[in-house]
Amino acid sequence: DAERLTELEAQEGELQEKIKKIKENVDVLTYVAWKDGDFIFRNESLGSIMDKLSRWYGLDVFYQNGELRDVHLSGNLKRYKDVQELFRSFEKISDARFKVQGNTVSISKL
Repeated sequence: DAERLTELEAQEGELQEKIKKIKENVDVLTYVAWKDGDFIFRNESLGSIMDKLSRWYGLDVFYQNGELRDVHLSGNLKRYKDVQELFRSFEKISDARFKVQGNTVSISKL
């Protein structure tokens, strides 16, 4: 019946609009960057960032202030570059300070 068909078409249009909005809001680059050898962080907590970096680089991470884990940062790094490049850029945009001794990273607040 024509009325039911019109209703279904309207629902399909609404669904397509919702799907479009979801696609626009997802930054897929942060999820697929690894295949290009990149770390890409977008407004991610320092705790989450350091968890990923510690696994990749074999780092032991210590926070002198637990609140630092919740600081949100953004940055990019090639996986095979010196991780201290990323730490230096984080220091420029936040109060976090990184001290690296061997595989140990101590993070303090400015």
